[in-house]
Amino acid sequence: MKFLLSTIALILLAGCSAEAEKQPLSIPDMSNQSEEVKILVTENWDAFLAQCPGLNRYQDDLTFSEMRDYLEPFMDDKEAWVTISYAVSDDPKRIPNSYKAWGHHCHFRIYDHNKTIGVPKHACASVCADKNMFLPENSYLMPSGADYTANLR
Repeated sequence: MKFLLSTIALILLAGCSAEAEKQPLSIPDMSNQSEEVKILVTENWDAFLAQCPGLNRYQDDLTFSEMRDYLEPFMDDKEAWVTISYAVSDDPKRIPNSYKAWGHHCHFRIYDHNKTIGVPKHACASVCADKNMFLPENSYLMPSGADYTANLR
């Protein structure tokens, strides 16, 4: 009887944790996207999430808004990308206030030519990297007017 009670207690305790294990953020619906976009996003999704751990961690505060195809280059073939956009809740429950991300629309670019990501806003870069990008010691990572970038390779 003691063994049975101990086993039940262990099972119950094993199921309890401060933060339940979440499924990774899923790829947004791409049914209306070109094959080229589907391939670029699908092939780079896991690496994208690895470089943006905050997207998994704070997914309850994010709502997918749109995916835009910029694969037809504006100037030359180095400027092709896909933008995946998420709206941040006006009152996020998990994203730290220090990230100043509430109410933002965050645009995450996956660049085709060099397999990098770009995040144009400090608040969104903070959510992506899951660290405060407003801190002075991080200013070299994202000077004013520059994107936060990370390699997907």
